[in-house]
Amino acid sequence: MYEAKKIDKYNKLADKFHEILINPNSGKIGIDYLHSRNINEQSIKNFKLGYCPENIKLSGLLQHMSGRIIFPIFNEYNDVIAFSGRFPKNKKELNQGESIWFHESFSKQLFPY
Repeated sequence: MYEAKKIDKYNKLADKFHEILINPNSGKIGIDYLHSRNINEQSIKNFKLGYCPENIKLSGLLQHMSGRIIFPIFNEYNDVIAFSGRFPKNKKELNQGESIWFHESFSKQLFPY
């Protein structure tokens, strides 16, 4: 079972990234990319998609998400347990496997995504 503090932290981060995405001043790159992939506003809202701009001041674990569209991964209780990300530009994606953003007991194999 996931620790309540970590789940709370991940849920708050997901909310923050989502707010950045839907803000026309900070999320334009992310929104434009998602729309170019035919992802509509309802899906963006339902899945709480987000954006972490490159110019945001980050520390520690957040540096890994800089400049990416954020895809929260939810458990069966609708809690955010991990994040995945994708660059919205023509940057080469680096497959880094399961990063430290995944909860210690989270395994991609156990959750549908």
